[in-house]
Amino acid sequence: MRYSLFMCMLLAIVACKKEEIKNPDKNQTIATSTKIAGVLNYDILRTSVAPSNTFSSVMQLNARFYSPEVPAGAANANNTVNAGTVTANGYGLKQIITNSTTVSYVDTTGMISNFPITYSLSGSSVFTITTFTNSLIATPSISNFNTLPSFISKASAFTFTLVDAVNVKDAELLIHNIPVTFTNNVVNVPVNVLSTIPTATFINVQLKLTPTDASIYVFNGKNFSASCNTIYLKKNVYVTP
Repeated sequence: MRYSLFMCMLLAIVACKKEEIKNPDKNQTIATSTKIAGVLNYDILRTSVAPSNTFSSVMQLNARFYSPEVPAGAANANNTVNAGTVTANGYGLKQIITNSTTVSYVDTTGMISNFPITYSLSGSSVFTITTFTNSLIATPSISNFNTLPSFISKASAFTFTLVDAVNVKDAELLIHNIPVTFTNNVVNVPVNVLSTIPTATFINVQLKLTPTDASIYVFNGKNFSASCNTIYLKKNVYVTP
């Protein structure tokens, strides 16, 4: 009996250790007081050109770094630091310096399309983390994005419903740069809004999904805040009377 109990306890300990190795990013809900060393913002842009319903995908990213670490609630663009040369999956990120206290890194290659993303930093006198991989992140999505219209009639109201929404906190529809918000995962675009769009023209329809919350990930013992938006863009949507 004692032997069986000992074996059960041993198996439980081994199982716990395997679980820790399996999840290296150690995601947790962010708190505004949590000290962070960086902010990683992602936009997954999925684009289709009407009348096609096939979407291509590219990722846009913006990274900022902090030293000393700052509370997540105070991590704005005005207290960032230079982290040297930064690459993501081997592609060089463009360093943007707008003043002496605002440094950010963005991808301009269009070659990054999905996770995981491995960052490599040359570092600086104030920021010494060199390499880390962001492999786990909550990404907002819906299943019916390929039903965004190729034609819109100005004679009748336009309705779109988010189907199978996952990790979605907010959604916004842009029709010809006119923003329309969702209520209970449904957006209704009335005729009076559509009437402002020129007839017999090609426009863009964009659907942006924002995540439920930003999250904290642990890289090399440092906390990073990460969040990801999903943007579905339908181009060349034809407007009929």
